[in-house]
Amino acid sequence: MRRRSSGEPRGCFRMRSCTGVVILIGSCYLESGELLVMPH
Repeated sequence: MRRRSSGEPRGCFRMRSCTGVVILIGSCYLESGELLVMPH
């Protein structure tokens, strides 16, 4: 696998992936919380 932006440090990519994971978990948590709060 060749990286297109060779000048980009690996830390930025790691931070971006971590942010994506946090957003994904946060959205899932919010959805489950809404389902728990909403009356069936």
